Amino acid sequence: MRAIGKDHDIIKMIRKRKNKNVHDGLALVEEIGVLEKYLSSKYIDKFPINTLLFCPELITSEYAQKILVGLMNIAENTFSVSEKTYELFNDKKNSAGVFAVIEWKDLSYEDFLKEGYKNVVIIDALENPGNVGTI
Repeated sequence: MRAIGKDHDIIKMIRKRKNKNVHDGLALVEEIGVLEKYLSSKYIDKFPINTLLFCPELITSEYAQKILVGLMNIAENTFSVSEKTYELFNDKKNSAGVFAVIEWKDLSYEDFLKEGYKNVVIIDALENPGNVGTI
């Protein structure tokens, strides 16, 4: 783990992806609850964390600290950033200070059948993540 600033290539890549609708096999995750669910997922080995970024000043709860430690144990690359740098790519005002770049690998219908799922919902071109709750 090391500290990086706003001019680092990783920060530039994240900012570029957030400003464009890029579909290149990476998922940007900044919700601490989603990251908690990721840690308990049985698919964790199929979706590795490419890069983990965290802002020490924003990690104020034991909950966020616990999630961060779990993610640090499995992330390929971990970097700390200042609060000012974190604000450049984070969209959440009440962020827990943890941000992950996860490699997204497509799963086939057969992959889900092998796992024993009986129902599969496919959501294509979702524009508002809040709509998942409605579905």
